[in-house]
Amino acid sequence: MNAEKSWPEDTFMWEGEDQKHNCGSHWYPFFDSPDAIFAILPEVERDSAPLTTFGDIYSGPHDIPAGWTRGSHLCWPNANHGLVATVRVSEDATELVNVSPFAPVGMQVGIEIEKVHVWSSGAEAQIEGVWGEAPVSFFDLTFLSNRAWYEVGQRRDFILSGIAYKAGAPQVDKLALHPDSQLANWQRTRAGLAEGQDPYIVLEGSSIFMPIMDWDRDDYQFRGPVRDVAAFDGWLGQSGWKVRVGVMQFEDESANLDVFITERAWTSREPPRIGEDVEGSLWLQGRLWSSA
Repeated sequence: MNAEKSWPEDTFMWEGEDQKHNCGSHWYPFFDSPDAIFAILPEVERDSAPLTTFGDIYSGPHDIPAGWTRGSHLCWPNANHGLVATVRVSEDATELVNVSPFAPVGMQVGIEIEKVHVWSSGAEAQIEGVWGEAPVSFFDLTFLSNRAWYEVGQRRDFILSGIAYKAGAPQVDKLALHPDSQLANWQRTRAGLAEGQDPYIVLEGSSIFMPIMDWDRDDYQFRGPVRDVAAFDGWLGQSGWKVRVGVMQFEDESANLDVFITERAWTSREPPRIGEDVEGSLWLQGRLWSSA
């Protein structure tokens, strides 16, 4: 009989070098090509500042094993907007291993941790857990600083934000149902449809948050009503909107997410408005906020 796993083996899953992650896609809301980030790396290296996180202030309940990667996180041009850089430090070198657009605000969400997928660099990770009643995965912006707080089955509060690859007004408000399906029969009875009428589901006002199966585990398709809109300007050269969207509906509450939509990513003529629906695709990022 195998002994039960304990921390850290029960929490962290280590990926091999053959596991690929297309981080370049995260830059398309800001630049024509992800290669544009290389043009500003000298400024990032020169002018970035340490990003203070929860784990930098409060020591976690576990000691990080001696052989694990060491490093830190930097922000540029400041902690209010811009990007976050992950730096790996060893006896021989200091290496920049990841640079990501950084949404500094978002929704405080309690996540029950199920698994932490650590990338082959040892300095980057995605967290898999449960948000309310739904499974969710997101990129951890501050993994190196906060990993001592992560443990399977434990609830932690994270700041979650979405950065939209593309977003706009919904193109479809009705979803046709297969006429012979059980769902179609239920809808006929519920709506009192006459014989010959095709059953459908009205999507207006609905909340949808689904992983995009052929993309990475932190990429999602979303749709939902707009709860709030706030304009932003000067984020890596882009203007746009922070749009609070109702992306899921649990039994007794709505799950809202702040989705940052640049003008480059917005596909509609009119800006997003409170009360209207919005849909699109996004990259979900997060950072530890408290030990809950």
